[in-house]
Amino acid sequence: MSYLVMARKWRPKNFEEMVGQEHIAQTLRNAIASGRVSHAYLFTGTRGVGKTTSARILAKALNCKNGPTATPCEVCENCVAVSQGSSMDVLEIDGASNNSVDNIRDLREQVKYAPMQGAYKVYIIDEVHMLSKAAFNALLKTLEEPPAHVVFIFATTESGKVPHTILSRVQRFDFKRISEAGIRDRLEYICAQEGITPEREALEAIARKADGSMRDALSLFDRVYAFAGSALTLDLARKALGIPEERLFDDLLRHVTAHDAGRTFQTIDEVYGQGLEISEFLSGFGEYLRDLLFSRQPGVTPALLGRGESRFAELRALAGDLRDGDILRFAKIVSDLLAGLKTAAHPRLWVELGLARMAALDRVVTLSQLMGQEVPSPAGNPALQAAPPGGSAPPPAFEPSSPDAEEKKKSPELVGHFESEIPPAPDPHEAPPPAHGSPPWEEDPAPDPGPAPPHPYSDPSLDRFPTHAEPKEALAEPASSSPAGLSVDAATTVWPELVEEYAQDKPFTAGPLRHSRLRLTEKVAGDPPLLEVVFSGPHQHDLFLADPENRKTLSAFLRAKFTPGAAFGLGFDVDASAEGAVLHAPESPSALLQREPILQTLMQLFEGRILN
Repeated sequence: MSYLVMARKWRPKNFEEMVGQEHIAQTLRNAIASGRVSHAYLFTGTRGVGKTTSARILAKALNCKNGPTATPCEVCENCVAVSQGSSMDVLEIDGASNNSVDNIRDLREQVKYAPMQGAYKVYIIDEVHMLSKAAFNALLKTLEEPPAHVVFIFATTESGKVPHTILSRVQRFDFKRISEAGIRDRLEYICAQEGITPEREALEAIARKADGSMRDALSLFDRVYAFAGSALTLDLARKALGIPEERLFDDLLRHVTAHDAGRTFQTIDEVYGQGLEISEFLSGFGEYLRDLLFSRQPGVTPALLGRGESRFAELRALAGDLRDGDILRFAKIVSDLLAGLKTAAHPRLWVELGLARMAALDRVVTLSQLMGQEVPSPAGNPALQAAPPGGSAPPPAFEPSSPDAEEKKKSPELVGHFESEIPPAPDPHEAPPPAHGSPPWEEDPAPDPGPAPPHPYSDPSLDRFPTHAEPKEALAEPASSSPAGLSVDAATTVWPELVEEYAQDKPFTAGPLRHSRLRLTEKVAGDPPLLEVVFSGPHQHDLFLADPENRKTLSAFLRAKFTPGAAFGLGFDVDASAEGAVLHAPESPSALLQREPILQTLMQLFEGRILN
């Protein structure tokens, strides 16, 4: 007897053996058990998912000597004849070669005759969408009102080509693609029955290449078994099927992200040297990028990607230095290469130039990074960062201390002047502040008891600090209540935490503050201390002070954080030790916008003025 291939030897013989189509098997079993068998069915789905096999099982269940029954006996002459394809009552017709109206006329004459052995005469028309329009029209009347002993079963991979007049006369069943786990489990069962000891990774590679088709998986498995024998390993499966090694994908990704075009060409040369199909390599690299993208997403598990724990950890490590936008751009280039590979005059040149373009790409930069609001994390992947110690929640949003601050949720426009802010007029209903500790440059309604020692920042005639500091801010008034109760001396140590809390309410203007530190100047006897915000560069310095309202808002925020009764002055400076730092006064709004026109556009985008 000739060898029977795995796809035929392990073809399901009953509804219980069907893989991945349990919903269809259960429906057909219930229909047979309740006597509600339809006169026409349409089985649609991709190749190799069990359409024709299910049609044969249904025909066997209808014509079994013990039936109609949902569990055919497999031993009676009718069941054996259907399994062997020799039954006179089950006729399989190829719709591609019998698609004319004359063939349908012959079929209409045959349906009049009663079955010879079983209870039903079953017509299985495969690839029914290949019938001509005239053939479909000739079949309409017979399909709608066939004899009681006739059952039509149509199978097609393209249900969209079947006329609606046919679809309205049949019961339609959509066959799903079989999952990789379902194919792998079926292959493991077959290996146990055949006495084969495979590696689980080898079966997973076969299941992935089968792309949802059980028939393809069995054909691939047959090929690998003929090459590797009983000891079926992953390396042998890759060699037999021409599947590239994962190492090649890892090397290519490292070279591309390092902008190393030379080593990228070496990897492509190795692919050609191993005799691999370049289209197969590009398809595999596209799937690799897909796994790379999803491995960095929260909630994705190794089982969801069909990967082992160790390999999943390697993918997350490789994806740590990339952004999602980088991976998506790589995947788009790979997709374009695959689409143009079919018509490329020189396929290798086409692929090499595409990968060279990929290696030349710069990393994706977000708008927050351009505006200095986002500080890149060391790992480059915010989704994979560890939670704060103890699982603490992010700091609460800053609550404004006055109704006016609540109305200023949006970032202010780049308008106004850059001169020193005049402190707001005192509330007539409030008591005047005590003389002791009042701001040295603030007018005191009480008579001056006498000359006081001069303070370097006490001269109200100075619009700017004597050296390189920016205009001083009005001294903070004592806070009425303070949840934190910080002292002014401790402000320099907790400045990063204060900036992040401030950013909850002012995300746009807090960006430059992330590039700053807080400095406490030397106190002068009898005068309040001076807190200076020292920026790392003039760009962040100018960007924050472009609107004088930012100084007032920051001062109000700090006033709410310090202990009641604390008094301080607020100034702004640029770190003179920073390389390339140029100390200069802020420009006028028109000059700043002329030099940086993108600022106005970004402000309009942030405030929602530009919709598209």
